[in-house]
Amino acid sequence: MASALRRVLVIRAGEQASLAAGPLRVAGLDVHEYETAADLDGYSGLLAVDAEAVPHLLSQARAAGLPLLTGPLSPERLAAFAALVADSPAYRSAEGTRAFFSARAATWEEKFPDDGPAFAAAIAELAPVAGGTVLDAGCGTGRAMPLLREAVTAEGRVIGADLTPEMIASARERGRAAWGTLLIADVARLPLRDRAVDAVLAAGLLSHLPDPAAVLAELARIAAPGARLALFHPVGRAVLAARHGRRLTPADPRAERNLRPMLTGSGWSLIAYDDTDTRYLALAVRSR
Repeated sequence: MASALRRVLVIRAGEQASLAAGPLRVAGLDVHEYETAADLDGYSGLLAVDAEAVPHLLSQARAAGLPLLTGPLSPERLAAFAALVADSPAYRSAEGTRAFFSARAATWEEKFPDDGPAFAAAIAELAPVAGGTVLDAGCGTGRAMPLLREAVTAEGRVIGADLTPEMIASARERGRAAWGTLLIADVARLPLRDRAVDAVLAAGLLSHLPDPAAVLAELARIAAPGARLALFHPVGRAVLAARHGRRLTPADPRAERNLRPMLTGSGWSLIAYDDTDTRYLALAVRSR
């Protein structure tokens, strides 16, 4: 299912285009080779060695904001193009997220055994109030739930919501239901009433969203006035990109220049931003 969201159209222009398909497939992309094509419907990127042969497709790609590569080709340019396709909005989808995490849920937490202190520090800065309600949006295996429970105390409420059933199942198997309520839910459509929570932790969430602004607005809907939001990852953007063999792109929604206006338009005010090798943390407060 994930490969259908990483579909690249390669327009043939002799031997070079055929050779390019191999490295793209190695990068995990679903490559379709055609002499001609009418449109880019269903594709996440376009590679056209001979740009003059398909001007209508180039126009479509630019208008849709899809990754576009024209010749001449090199291994470096192909790698950068593959990274852009993987980061494109067409790949950031509910279907793609479920497909990615369902296969990794059982051992996800064990891949990052040293992240506990970073989570604890982020939650300390989020500062959930004792007796309040805190949401772990995109909770995964629920590793943050014991820390969130400690912050809100026994009088408070902890809710963990994740789109992937296998992640919630793994959280239950790890005993995380003892620390709060676990929900299989899309963070873009939460089954919570307006102004229901006092704090939101969103760890590693933003980069998997096809429409980050809409999700931030949904989190604002369920947040009480003055509620705080922590967008967090245990390592910074540059380190994470390098780990996955990618490059940071100007359109990255986690970049401060993109995030600040998006938060403002969604009902949040950015109050702190830290993007270093050791962590990514953006703190915001519900502004209205």
